[in-house]
Amino acid sequence: LFRSSLSQSRSGQVLSLQPPPLAQIQKTLGAGTVLVEYGLLNGELTAFVVTATSADQLSWKADTDKLRQNAMRLRKLLADPESNWQELAGEMSKTLIAPLAAKIPKDARQMLIVPASYLNYLPFQVFSLPDGRSLVDVYAVSYLPNASALLYLGQGTPKIGKLFLGALGTSSVEGMPPLPGTLAETAGIAADYPKARRASNEAFTHDEAQRALLTDDTAHFATHGMMEEEAPLFSAVLTSPAPGQASRLSLYAIVGMKLHARLVVLSACETGLGRMRGGDEVTGLSRTFLTAGADGVVASLWRVNDESTSMLMQEFYRRMGGGLA
Repeated sequence: LFRSSLSQSRSGQVLSLQPPPLAQIQKTLGAGTVLVEYGLLNGELTAFVVTATSADQLSWKADTDKLRQNAMRLRKLLADPESNWQELAGEMSKTLIAPLAAKIPKDARQMLIVPASYLNYLPFQVFSLPDGRSLVDVYAVSYLPNASALLYLGQGTPKIGKLFLGALGTSSVEGMPPLPGTLAETAGIAADYPKARRASNEAFTHDEAQRALLTDDTAHFATHGMMEEEAPLFSAVLTSPAPGQASRLSLYAIVGMKLHARLVVLSACETGLGRMRGGDEVTGLSRTFLTAGADGVVASLWRVNDESTSMLMQEFYRRMGGGLA
């Protein structure tokens, strides 16, 4: 039953609950791509560094209690534009990156990271190599829930294709404030993609958001994200209230969909987060969209500013259109 539900959630693709052979994972990795998968042990870290032609496992001693404290502290510092986070990021780089840096091929340009536990809450782009270069300056960094995901996610960068732009705008829902900056955000994107289908303010309803996931190639939701710690499947993307429609597009509904959208962009607060579950799993919006059929999810790790997010998203789509993202 579990296997059947998994295959249905990936648009009919057959998935096995058995771990795939390493060689099968390696076949999905293109030239210049390195996969780094972390594991947290008691007082020790381990990491698998895998390319199309090589595979290494490294283990090293580490104060994992201190690492967890530093991870939570770094998150808070990064959320404060006035903070000095570089020193702590450098210290954590010595723990997380330096021990495996020698195994990363010199020609690698893309890094796929499978974090573990609380490492899911960190943007590895801020960490640095032993020579001082930041990861973001050397690699295109992406994240996976696990290495097995490579077998059923599409390869390469998702294409924009048919684009849906949804913006909460001036609507207020469930006591959350309006987001007027989302109107400028989607209007700016539409200037470069005039054929995009748009739904703003009262028109950005639950049914419109659901339709986008089922019919469009790229679904962009500029709205609030709600994380429910005690009941993760009730976490949701908020939509404008409408008669006879829910104001939340919830995880439990997304899990049952067969998404047409290959790329889902969640331009909202902390949509990349999830709750740690047993077995070192994270339940969150990003993982759920991938499980339902998306090949890529763009999400945020902390609260975001309305105006700066608008500028970032417009530049993101310009670069996607130019093949630079």
